[in-house]
Amino acid sequence: MINFKDVPLFLIERNRGLFISVALFLIGSVVLRAQNTALVFGPEVIAGEGIVDFRLGYDPDADRWVYRNHIQYGFSDSFNLRGLTLHTIDSSGRWDFRFFRVEGLWQFLEDEKAGWDSALRFELEVAEGDNLPSRVRLAWSGAYDIDHYWQIRGNFLTGYEIGSASDPGALFEVRAQVSRRLTDTSRLSLDYFGNMNNTEAFGNWESQRHQLGPTLNVRFSKTIRVIGGALFGISQTAADSEYRVVLMRTF
Repeated sequence: MINFKDVPLFLIERNRGLFISVALFLIGSVVLRAQNTALVFGPEVIAGEGIVDFRLGYDPDADRWVYRNHIQYGFSDSFNLRGLTLHTIDSSGRWDFRFFRVEGLWQFLEDEKAGWDSALRFELEVAEGDNLPSRVRLAWSGAYDIDHYWQIRGNFLTGYEIGSASDPGALFEVRAQVSRRLTDTSRLSLDYFGNMNNTEAFGNWESQRHQLGPTLNVRFSKTIRVIGGALFGISQTAADSEYRVVLMRTF
C-alpha cells in the first residue's frame, strides 16, 4: 500500500483528475494480476542519487506472483551500482528465493554534450540452488529526446548462462520504448519486449517471446514515483497478457 503522507496536498488538488485516473489504472492492474516486472531502462546516471525500487507482478499461466526489489546508488555522474533480488510466490502463498543480481551502469554519453544519452550495464546473476542457471550479461541503453514531449529509448542485452542448468549459446534480447510527456509529473509510453532465445536456438518469430503494451509513469512527489503497465503477447510463445506495478522511492 502506498503511503501518501509524503505527497503534498496541493499536488493532489491540482491534479485531482490525473490522480484518480492513475489510482484506478494501478488498482485495475493489480486486480488483473500484474506480472511482468521488466522495464525499458534508461542510461542516465546521477551522482549521489539513491533509489529503492519495489516491483510486483503476476503470471496467470503459472498462477504465480513475482516480487522483485532493488537498491541502487550513483557513485559519480557516470557510474551507479545496483543490487536486486527476485522471489516467486505460488498459489499457496509460499515464497521462493530465485536469484540475486548485481548491476553496474556506466554512462559514457550525455545529452548535454553528445545530443543523446547512452550507457552500458554489466550484470552478474547468481541463482538459488542448481535448478536455475546463473548468468553474466552485457546490456546497452540509449535515450533520445525528440522534443520537450517525445522520447525514444532502446535496450540490447546479451550474455551467457552458467552452471549445471545452463543452455549453450549467447542470450539475445531487445527492448524499445516511445513515450510522451503528459504533464510535468507523468509520462505515457508504448513498450516493446523481444526475447530471441539464444544463438543456438533462435527459432522463428512464433517461438520467441515478443510483447507490446502501454506503461504509465507518474511522479507523486520529489521522492515517490509509481509505474504501472500491461504487456500483450504478439507471438505464440509469449503470454497472452501480463501486468506490472512498480513503486520507486528516491533518497
